[in-house]
Order: sequence, then C-alpha cells, then structure tokens
Amino acid sequence: MEQNKTSTTGNLPPHDIAAEECVIGSLMIDGEQIINTGMLQPSDFYHEPLGIIFSACQTLYQRHEAIDQITVGNELQRLGKLEDCGGVPYLLHMVSMVGSPLDIDSYSDIVMRLSVSRKAIMLGQKIEQVGFESYPDLQTTVEKVTEMVNEFRKKSGKFAGLITPKVTADMMFEILGKYQNKEPAIGWGCSCLDAITSGIHPSELIIIGARPSIGKTQLMLDVAENVEWQGKKVLFVSAEMSMQHLLERKVASILHKNIRELRKGNFSDADEAQIIKRIGAAITEGRIIPEALPFPVRT
Repeated sequence: MEQNKTSTTGNLPPHDIAAEECVIGSLMIDGEQIINTGMLQPSDFYHEPLGIIFSACQTLYQRHEAIDQITVGNELQRLGKLEDCGGVPYLLHMVSMVGSPLDIDSYSDIVMRLSVSRKAIMLGQKIEQVGFESYPDLQTTVEKVTEMVNEFRKKSGKFAGLITPKVTADMMFEILGKYQNKEPAIGWGCSCLDAITSGIHPSELIIIGARPSIGKTQLMLDVAENVEWQGKKVLFVSAEMSMQHLLERKVASILHKNIRELRKGNFSDADEAQIIKRIGAAITEGRIIPEALPFPVRT
C-alpha cells in the first residue's frame, strides 16, 4: 500500500483519520452502504490499518457475505491482521463515531479528495526529479512529465463516472423541479427543429447531417444568430470553411441575396450601407467579429 507519510517540507500530507474511521464505522453498522463508497480503494486510506480493514470489507462484499464487526473481525483474524488493526475494540470504537451510516458517501468523498491531494504531492516530487535529471533533449523531459500526468489523471478518475443510487435520486428530483419551474429552453429559430427537440437544452449533443451543399452551414449560422439574439454566447467552429466563406454567407443572409451575386459585385450602395450598419451593431454588441468582408467597404 503506497503511502506518503511526510512531504519534502517536513509537513504531514493532507489526511483526515476521523473521516476514514467514519467510513469503516458506517460499514460496521450497515454493510450494504459499501455500494455508496464510490471509487474509494484501500490505498486511499492514509492510516494503513484502516485500508486493510476496508479491503477486508470489500472481500466480504465480493463473497456476498455480511459486513459487520463479527465478520470483519473474523476475516482480519483469518488474514492474521486483526491485532495489527487494533482488534475488535477498535472496530467498536469506530461504530461509536458515526452519526449516520447514510452519510458514508460524504465521508468517502473526504477520504478520496485527500488521497488525490497526497498523490498530487507525490506527482510533484516525481516531476521535480525529472527536472533534476536534466535530459539532453527537451522532448524526453516533456514526454516523461506528460506520461506521469496522464497516469495520475487515469488513476485519479478511474471510477469518476460511477453514479450511486443517492446521486441518481438527487438528479431525478432536480429534473422534476426543472419541469415544474418550466425553465424555458433556448429556441433554434426553426419551428421544425423546435418541434423535434423541444429546444436546445444544456449538455445535449445534437448532430444534424445531410448531403453536401444542402445548406447545413447556413442553417447553423442562422441558428447561431438566433441563439445570440436570446442573450446567449455562441462558439461557431467550422472544419471546412474559412472565415471569409462564413462571412460571405452572413452577408448574403442579411441582404437576402445569392452568394454568386455578391461575388460579381451585384449589390447597391443601400446594401453596402446596411452591412456597415450591421457591422457597427456587431462590434457594439459583441455578436460577431468582422475579421474579413467579401467586398471592400468605402469610407
């Protein structure tokens, strides 16, 4: 079990023994609460005996056996680690510390957060060592540091997507509350899309596909403008068209003209004045960045 007992400054790494004991005590009261410990692992406990006890609880759960003072004590005895872990009196002591076993997710969050903090300290020490190695080429140093950081992220977020029943219930109540409060969705500005999707909602990914040259980009430009008029900020990213081509479509939409007409110079002074007016409004309101225009503007 990897532990970092002291930092380079001589200070003890962040930890909370009381929270760790409350996790174990909660399991002694209600062993079924182990499903609410989320991504917690034995190595996340700062106090090594508590990590051993938690590992015993996991073993019992995997064997579909009850988790309480008797079964955990028996399992530790079988492993020859009961006395090293404080014996049965320590198990009983941890039970007395728990306010409610239903709060085990909160205790587990504290233990996990501090465990990640300790691992971050260890990561910093390893990166520091890479710096002292003074590799002859920059690429080697960058690759080693990147590998360490990626490994840290992978281990720290291994079960980050695990959703407990309690979290699921809270999310369902939030959804119901949102429906009751009738929070308005963002409109597409297109009645058929609004009818199909009920508007634009947070965290949704909607893919609109069609054959080339059907008008997908123009549709998205119109949607972006409509969303902006509703007071929202829009990031428009195109992997195919340059800023020049996008703004051509913007100008054509404003003037209700075909792009080919604009490229031939088929626009009037009134049309030009209208575009200049829109550019001024855009700069003032921060709606678009007129980096380029498809035709020269006379001043």
